[in-house]
Amino acid sequence: MKNTDTWNFAHSYCGRLWWKIGLFMSAGTIFAMLPFIGKDRETTGLWSSAIMMIQCAILLISIYPVERELRKNFDKTGKRI
Repeated sequence: MKNTDTWNFAHSYCGRLWWKIGLFMSAGTIFAMLPFIGKDRETTGLWSSAIMMIQCAILLISIYPVERELRKNFDKTGKRI
């Protein structure tokens, strides 16, 4: 948030990263939920909640690659290297 350039770069990079992660997680979620077709609501809900927590953690971890790319492309004052 140092300036508009760093802000736009971070959002663009994070958006592309989240698309890739999202495609991977979608496929994983489908396969993880297949065994629960026809199971009771409590079991399915519990498993779904666990999957969502894992997905949230993965999306939060994506902060680190974005910060790393910001450090590679900008100096401490927010100017492009």
